[in-house]
Amino acid sequence: MRRASGAGSEAGLAGDVPPADRVVVDVGGHPRVFATFTAPSFGAVHAHRTGKDGKPLPCRPRRDSPTCPHGRYEGCGRRHDRDDPQVGQPLCVDCYDYQGAVLWNSHAGELWRRFTQALPAVLARLLGVLRARPRETLRLSYAKVAEYQARGLIRFNAVIRLDGPDGPGSPPPDWATVPLLDAAIRQAVAQVVCLPQYRLLPLRHWSHMLGCRGRFSTKSRYYSTTSAFVTVRPRQEPEPSLGSGRSRQRSQAA
Repeated sequence: MRRASGAGSEAGLAGDVPPADRVVVDVGGHPRVFATFTAPSFGAVHAHRTGKDGKPLPCRPRRDSPTCPHGRYEGCGRRHDRDDPQVGQPLCVDCYDYQGAVLWNSHAGELWRRFTQALPAVLARLLGVLRARPRETLRLSYAKVAEYQARGLIRFNAVIRLDGPDGPGSPPPDWATVPLLDAAIRQAVAQVVCLPQYRLLPLRHWSHMLGCRGRFSTKSRYYSTTSAFVTVRPRQEPEPSLGSGRSRQRSQAA
């Protein structure tokens, strides 16, 4: 499925190749922005940092020796490897906002939904027209991948693209530019608010993905080809012959 997701995202960037020719090659010239939506900080955590030479750097070096309200050192001089189990763990478990982190993960999907709802309205406001007007000459398409960071928080990586009114096959208007799209994305993110609904939190539904830092992707309908074109289908096992399986067992029983 990861292969299908990657191929679909690439198709929406540069255009498809036969037989998955639902996205024309010219789509590569449409205005598009690669945006990363990262969770805020819920407390300092251990990190794997590298220098320009690729060698590990100290985690959180501090010249002084500050301590948190619980008496724990607020820095870390260790050089963590990428697979160090301490990476992503809080420096102080009592200072870390675990509740806020859980709520962020629980509402990440809703935050994205509200962002996609707000973006067309912000785009229309920047153009000084009614919300329905841009739809006559423009279509917003996107593909996003949600993944767990080392600190266990969901991050979205998204490609957001401007197409013509008929989707990837039609060119966007001349006023549809990357700076316009970038400004609309930033303003839409700033106005999205999601209030917690504790009784509706599907906390356990995605908890199995934390161990492997799994990722899952979605896209708008017209962004690129469907996964059916690029998913590797499992090998079909041959049908059992008449003399095997249950028929043979019945013969033996008789």
